Amino acid sequence: MEKIIANKIYDFMYRHKLISEHQFGFLRNRSTTSQLITTINDFSDAIENKKNIDCIYLDFQKAFDSVPHNLLIHKLQRIGIRGKLLDWISNFITNRTFSTKINESYSEYYHVTSGVPQGSVLGPVLFLIYINDLPDIIPFGVSIKLFADDVKLYVAHKTTKERKILEQALINITQWCNTGSPKISTPKISTP
Repeated sequence: MEKIIANKIYDFMYRHKLISEHQFGFLRNRSTTSQLITTINDFSDAIENKKNIDCIYLDFQKAFDSVPHNLLIHKLQRIGIRGKLLDWISNFITNRTFSTKINESYSEYYHVTSGVPQGSVLGPVLFLIYINDLPDIIPFGVSIKLFADDVKLYVAHKTTKERKILEQALINITQWCNTGSPKISTPKISTP
């Protein structure tokens, strides 16, 4: 059932062109290689135009575990998923429990209050829907590439003013995170 629903959602998103062109994770005909090729093309163009490139890599803390269910359900509605399918997905993500096993002992059961089920067929597409609007908040002039929850931001620049828009992109992402979204994993932030 889960695989059928995941495939239907992917087909719906492809048919209606709902998937961000900046996302390369968990998608047909997109990969780390295709992301790298587009980035190298952008960098080559910048170098040919005698521009500098500033690049920042971001990772979200426990991204798949931190997705707020209410925001995900809202985003599902916004792209056109409604009715019984939305109800089924809502039940799938919200009515979950877990326990921990150590040796032969089990802990009590706890309710899962956020996140998409990791290891499930549906989890990746739900996460993609959740993060799909992130590129919309990036200022013009800053490039963004996503591979699931890994984010690459870069700007080709000649002036300090052009360079400053990368800072604005980080501010925008921080504000996006403050809406209840996964937080940026600061130990994993890197600049090449």
